[in-house]
Amino acid sequence: MSSINSLGSASSFLGALDAARQGITNGVQTYEQAAATVAGASSDGLSANAMVGALAGQIQVTAAARAFEVADQSLGTLLDIRA
Repeated sequence: MSSINSLGSASSFLGALDAARQGITNGVQTYEQAAATVAGASSDGLSANAMVGALAGQIQVTAAARAFEVADQSLGTLLDIRA
């Protein structure tokens, strides 16, 4: 494998790590916005949309964290192979 191909592969994994990090950030923001809406609502005026938004944020963080983990493991494998 040439060093250019290895570098390109590493860049792809680094891009995947960055995308996963951004997904985590977006998920946390979604969750925080929904949680603030729920916290500000009266018990009889709870918004289903806010509750779904909180769940969606949680799912997004979980999925992005898993994507980060997979990319990190793949990059580690690539580095082990090159070493």
